[in-house]
Amino acid sequence: MIRIGLVASSPGALPDRYVENSFQELADWLTNTSDLEVIRSKNIIHTVQMAARETTELLCQGIDCLLFFIPDWTFPNLVVEAASTARMPIILFSPLDPAHAGLIAMLAGAGALDQLGIKNARIWGTIGDHPTLTRIVDHAKAVYTANKLKARVLGLFGGRPMGLYTATSDPSQVHSLFGVDVEHLDQLEIVNRAEKVARDKIDRAYRWLRESVSKINFDQDKLTEEKLRKQIASYIATKEIVRERGLDFLAIKCHPELSGGYCTQCLTQAFMNDPYDWDGEKQIVPTACEADIDAALTMEILYLLTGKPVAFFDLRHLSQSDKIVTFMNCGSQSTWFASKSDDASENLKLVNLCPQIFDAGGASLQFQCSPGDITLARLSRIQGRYIMQIALAEFVSRPAEEMKNTVLGWPQGFVRLKSDPEELLRNLSSNHMHAVYGDWANQLVEVSDYLSIESKVFA
Repeated sequence: MIRIGLVASSPGALPDRYVENSFQELADWLTNTSDLEVIRSKNIIHTVQMAARETTELLCQGIDCLLFFIPDWTFPNLVVEAASTARMPIILFSPLDPAHAGLIAMLAGAGALDQLGIKNARIWGTIGDHPTLTRIVDHAKAVYTANKLKARVLGLFGGRPMGLYTATSDPSQVHSLFGVDVEHLDQLEIVNRAEKVARDKIDRAYRWLRESVSKINFDQDKLTEEKLRKQIASYIATKEIVRERGLDFLAIKCHPELSGGYCTQCLTQAFMNDPYDWDGEKQIVPTACEADIDAALTMEILYLLTGKPVAFFDLRHLSQSDKIVTFMNCGSQSTWFASKSDDASENLKLVNLCPQIFDAGGASLQFQCSPGDITLARLSRIQGRYIMQIALAEFVSRPAEEMKNTVLGWPQGFVRLKSDPEELLRNLSSNHMHAVYGDWANQLVEVSDYLSIESKVFA
């Protein structure tokens, strides 16, 4: 739930009943939505000093975004002081009423913020109107996402994978643009800890997997009970590292050192991205494969925006006959995408564990992503400059036989783009993309603007 702070102002020190009543009406209205926790200022602002003081008090209560309510004329410098104190993008809202000058004041305040380079969103409408509420919530989510990135910690296990320039970023640039600290760890830390995980913990997880997934296709070579237990131990070890180091999201190299010399990390990446594991409900920890920093950043943004798991995919194939793009990864994927259920059993009954193709073996996850509208996104760098590339699409169901066209034992998503897929292939600056259910294109554009990053929507 997003903690939204509300402030309002009047042009003079005398009580203004219209402003006070409207402000209370706004607070009551927003309190009734499940997306927001409303914290309103104690006083109506009418001086610069009050603007700073009331905003500071809201910040001390841990607000995620600030909405400046402008029902009538107010002085723009009050808006400026509140926004400057908040040090985050600010939402300006004016209820449309021809008897009052709120729209004028909102435009004057927004213009002042534009001159000062302070990011802001302008909303106008009617209190109680659903489309207006949707705009407020959408803007609040975008501000929350951009602001929440600050001081997040990315746990990066391993270095550049397989010569992929697109997976490796400058930690200084990442911190400068996103406020994210990159904590670099060696993959050996996973191995060392995995070897020390208590057997009873592994046994419990192993039994849960045997009972929960559709089938485990042991082949006594690449996928054995011993190798599956190694994967379970690797996940438990990674959870411990996340907790001890205070990591918020991850990028794990895996290939070729762990996939060739210990075991693949497919279970780790799947269940880190899931809202559950054998211990029950848990926090989602967005986790990218192949130590892809920009993938992890994209996934963290999508997670903060939606609160749901995020998919990590390669663009594997474009069918020329029907323009369906096959999205797949080398064995790991959030199992939540199997049926979009927060009940683990509903998803896992659609998941098979198959022998991984890499030397060290282990299980890969096999399922199709559940049908539904999705938003695809990818943070990329072009000559050192970040761009958020966005496309609307849908996952569609395909016959199980079609999964044999690529690697049968890997998770797959069949995607029908709502734009020209060949334009996407001509312009996408990575082999990786990331998906969430729903239409989040406008919010991603807004988040990108707040982060001073260019965005491109393929439409």
